[in-house]
Amino acid sequence: MGQTDEIRDALYYPYIRVRDEQWLKAALLYFPHIVRMMPRSGYIPDDTRFVQALSRTRGRRGRPLLDQYEVQSPAVSAAAARFGDRVAADLLDQNGKSRHFSREATRAAYQGDDSRFQLVGARMTEPLRERLEKANLLWKPERPNSGGEWIAMHPVLGEAFLATIATAAARDWGLEILTDAPNVHAAAVTNDEDIIYDALVRGTPKSSQDNSARTFRLAHMVIANHFDISRLSATDLAAMSSSGDALDAFRNDLAKCTRSIGSMGSEERLRANLKAASDEIVERWRAKRASLSNFAKSFFGAGALDTSKDALTKALETLPVAITAGGASVTVIGPQITAVLPGLAVGFAIYSVKTWKDLKKGEKDDPTRYLSLLAQHGATMMVAPPDALD
Repeated sequence: MGQTDEIRDALYYPYIRVRDEQWLKAALLYFPHIVRMMPRSGYIPDDTRFVQALSRTRGRRGRPLLDQYEVQSPAVSAAAARFGDRVAADLLDQNGKSRHFSREATRAAYQGDDSRFQLVGARMTEPLRERLEKANLLWKPERPNSGGEWIAMHPVLGEAFLATIATAAARDWGLEILTDAPNVHAAAVTNDEDIIYDALVRGTPKSSQDNSARTFRLAHMVIANHFDISRLSATDLAAMSSSGDALDAFRNDLAKCTRSIGSMGSEERLRANLKAASDEIVERWRAKRASLSNFAKSFFGAGALDTSKDALTKALETLPVAITAGGASVTVIGPQITAVLPGLAVGFAIYSVKTWKDLKKGEKDDPTRYLSLLAQHGATMMVAPPDALD
C-alpha cells in the first residue's frame, strides 16, 4: 500500500504498545495516520480503550487513524537478509561466531542481565533468526516478558535490527519514522540502513536530525506546550486528520520555519530556538483571533455572527456613527441612523460586511487557522504552559 500524497503518514518506532496517549494525540494532530509494525496477522496488542478506538476510527484517507503494518512482508524480509549479511561480514570470526554482541558480552555489559533487550519472536524472519542463533547473537532470555514468545539480543544489535526493518517498512509504505524518544532512537529517524548500522553497531557519528524530524518537534511544542488536548476524542482527531488544506498549510509553514532555524550546531540551541518559534506561532494565531473577535463583538454583538438585514439593522442601532453635515461633525446614535439616513446605513453595512469578509479571508489564508480548528474541536489554551515539552 503506497502513498502519493505530499503529506506523509508516520511509522511508530520501536514499540507496539503506545506508551503515552497524550503524545499520541499530539502526533495525530500532525500526521493524518500513524502506523505500527505488527508481528503477524491477527496479533492483538495490549491496548487501552482509547487506542482501540483510534484503530477503529478512519481519518483522512479512509484508513484507521492507528493503522498496522505486518513485518512478515517482502520488503522487511529483504531488509532482514541484508542485516544478516552485514553482521556476517562485520562481526563473525572464522568460526562463524561473535564475541562483541554475544550472550556472554551482554551479561558482562549489563551486570549479568541477558534479558535487557527483548522482542516478540514473530518480529524477526525465520532465516535471520537461525543465522543469529547459530552465531550466538540471539537467545531465549532468562527472564522473558509475559505473554507470547520472546527472544533476546544485545541492546545495541537489537536496536540496529529494529531500526533496519522499520526503515524497510517506512519505505514500503512511504512513511516517516516517528519515535517518542528521539534522543534514544535518533539513528532510526535517518531512514537509512547504512547510517543506522554504522551509527549503532560501529559507533561512528550519526548524521544530524533532518528537517522533517525538526518540523515535527516544532509542531509538538506548539500543540503540547500551549493546548490542553486531553478532551479530544478519536472522532475529533479524525476530523482534524481530514481537515485537508488547513493541516497542509500548517505543516508547510512549520517546515519553512525549521528550515530557517537549521540544525543550530547543538541540541540546547536547537531546542531553545524551536521553543521561541513555537511561542511566536501561537502568539501570531492569538493576535489574529483577537482581531476577529473584537470586530465581531463590535459589529455583530457577542452572539452568533449573522449578516442578515435584521442583524445589520440591529448592529447599526447599537453603534455610534460620526458623519459630517454642512461642515459640522454630528454623531448619530441608535435608530436615528436607520430612519434618517438609510443610504448611510446601507453603506455602513456594506463596508462592515466587507471588512468582516476580509478578516475572515485573512484567517483562511493564515496557516495558523489549523489551531482555530483545534480549538473548535475542544482543545483549550493552557493558562501556564509547561517548559518546552519535546
